[in-house]
Amino acid sequence: MNSELTFSRQTDFAFFHVRGNGAAADLERIYGDLPSRWFRYKLHPKGVFLARLGDREFYVFGPAGTLPGTASYGRETYVFQRSDAVFSFDGDRYLAFLRELCAYDFATSEPDEFILANMAGVSCWIRVPPKRSTQVLMGCDPSYGNYMNETLTEVLREFLSALKRKEET
Repeated sequence: MNSELTFSRQTDFAFFHVRGNGAAADLERIYGDLPSRWFRYKLHPKGVFLARLGDREFYVFGPAGTLPGTASYGRETYVFQRSDAVFSFDGDRYLAFLRELCAYDFATSEPDEFILANMAGVSCWIRVPPKRSTQVLMGCDPSYGNYMNETLTEVLREFLSALKRKEET
């Protein structure tokens, strides 16, 4: 387990919002296995994950250069490139840290859950870590990127400082 909690802003990624009557069929053709339930995700090779938001709506996220282009999709599928501000937290104290910023009860979340919630007053998506992992990905509208970076950095500093003081007593 990674007891230290680290935070970083991700920059080298591709992200698509895929929707429409043909979205599920096109994504199944491209990736094979899709999440069976809404607000769940599946990990795929090369660091790609695919999140199901509804019957005909998905997010597809992966390292730059790993996602197929929009020409791979049929006429009934609409693909929108997203440029979210994306952040990564890693460490086994991520649940306690997220509670400092968000009212969502992460203790009840499942390993393949994809959450849409407000964090530090901003609408965000949050990818709960898969089993045997402590890495959380979260993203938001890019216009909030600097605010979220500053807020997350400051709250993490305060959180780690409080943990250190607690351990010293």
